[in-house]
This record gives sequence, C-alpha cells and structure tokens, in this order.
Amino acid sequence: MIILERLYSDNGNHRLHLAPLFGIGLIGRAIAAYAMRTLGFTAREFAFDWSNTSQRARDADAIKAYILERRSTELPAKLGRLDILWAAGKAGFGSSTAEIELELAAFDDVLALGRRLFEGVPSKQRNFHLLSSAGGLFEGQRQVSGASTPAPLRPYGCLKLEQEQRLADLAETKAFIYRPSSVYGFSGSGVRLGLMNALIQNAVRHRVSTIYGEPHSVRDYILASDVGHFISRQLVSESASNTFLLASAKPSSIFELLRKIELIVGRKIFIHFDTRPSNSSNMSFCQSSLPPDWRPTDLDSGIRMTARQLMNSLARAN
Repeated sequence: MIILERLYSDNGNHRLHLAPLFGIGLIGRAIAAYAMRTLGFTAREFAFDWSNTSQRARDADAIKAYILERRSTELPAKLGRLDILWAAGKAGFGSSTAEIELELAAFDDVLALGRRLFEGVPSKQRNFHLLSSAGGLFEGQRQVSGASTPAPLRPYGCLKLEQEQRLADLAETKAFIYRPSSVYGFSGSGVRLGLMNALIQNAVRHRVSTIYGEPHSVRDYILASDVGHFISRQLVSESASNTFLLASAKPSSIFELLRKIELIVGRKIFIHFDTRPSNSSNMSFCQSSLPPDWRPTDLDSGIRMTARQLMNSLARAN
C-alpha cells in the first residue's frame, strides 16, 4: 500500500492531506498516477501483508504510527483531511467462498485501522473510498440504474455487497462507493491480466485466448485511467457521501470486442470459447444514472491506447 500526501491551502492556512491507498493494482495505480501527476500528491510506500494476519497487524501498526506522528506534530501543517481508499483485492468472478473470506478479513482489518486513525479527526474531515463492482452486484441485469437493487449471483458479488454494508457502519465518516463495470487498461507488470489485456497480448504473440462465455454475451467496458481520474478528483472535492455507477452505457458483445481488437492490433485473434462455466449473462447500464462529470473514453480509443502501451512494454522486454 502507499500513503498519498499533499499540502493545500484552506482559507489562507496550510493544511496536510493524507490518503492511505490500499491496493496498487490496475485501478490503484491509476488513482496514484493521477493524484501525483495532477493533484500535487507525493507517495510513500508501506508493507501490508494480504495473507498473513499476524504480519498484517504489525504492518497496520506501522502505518498507524506514521500517520499519527504526521498528525500530531502539525509539521509541515495541521491535518486538514484524511481519506482512506480501498482499491485492493485479488478476488474475481471465479473466486471461491474461501478466497472471498480471506479478502473480507483483510478489508475488516483496514476498517478497524480506519476507526483508529479517524479518532480525534472531525467528521467532516473523515472520508473512506471503496472500490466495489457493478458487474459483481448486478450480474445478469440489463439497463442498470441508480434505482436497481444489487442481486449478486456468486461469492464475488456477495463480497462487494458485504463490503459496502460494513462500510455503512463506519460512524461519522463520509463514504464514497464506486461501482465500475468491466475495467481494462495497461498498468505494467505485476497486475493480473483482464480479458482485454489478455486478448491484446495473445494477439500480438499469436497465442490462443480462452473466453469463458458466449460470443454474443454483452458487457460494458471502461478504461482504468478514467476510473482512477474520477476517484482521485473525489479526494479534493467537498461532496457528501455518495455511490457512483461508473460505466460507458454503450454495451458491446464479445464478438464486437474481438473485431475491434483485431482491427486495431492488426492481428488475427485465435479464440477458444469455454461455455461450461456460467459467465455469459448480459449486462448494460443506463446513461442517466452515471455521474454528470464522468467522461469515459470511447472503446476504440481505449483499446488503441491500451494496445500501444502493451506492445511498447512487450518490445522493451524483448
């Protein structure tokens, strides 16, 4: 994890803004990149063990000690805002209940850490940001809107709904929940490949890609950097608690996605469809339920950008 930090002016007074970010995967890296490049944050890295409970407790103590020390000295400035961000998790649609329980335990530990860090901080300065999942919560639903009721169909969706509910119990804290649709994008090594990245990479390398679903299955795709930009901007906003549905509202079938990648990459994609796992439910989202300041990149431009970054990375590695 990393702790983002910046100084800002509040009515002529210098203030310190701390934002511990748990999870530096595809979206976490996008959040940090925009925050540092555009919003004036710096970053300090800390260990946080995701599998060993005892080690995680020691890591949490080190994080708490650092933040409390920064708060108490009032140097270089008095604390003006504390934002905790959860963008972590290795769980996905195919995760088992046992894997989900491990991730929920880590989330609970971060909530507990948040309670300790928020002690003595005025409620208007306390903010917790949770990366949830529109796909996990609304799998199989069409034209999802702000009025739609989450109805998870698998453990992953149940995890996200449970995280949202547990965050709601964090008293006197502004809660920001982000429900993105299917996220894609380039973030370098060490991050699990999603469908889009795997298809592009395998096309470049002339390898066969396995898709668990049907060619006519409809999904909604958004670029990770767009999500990162949106969440980062919330760090410097004064808005009240909110739940944001982040989607393109322009559904695309798997078949359409394959054709777009082939045209942009200039390579034939070799596909094996495995329809045995149940992962072919359609999903789409209403334009009217998206945030007014949300500006998703169109799919063709996003694929082109991701393919260029991925091919450049592969060329440097060879």
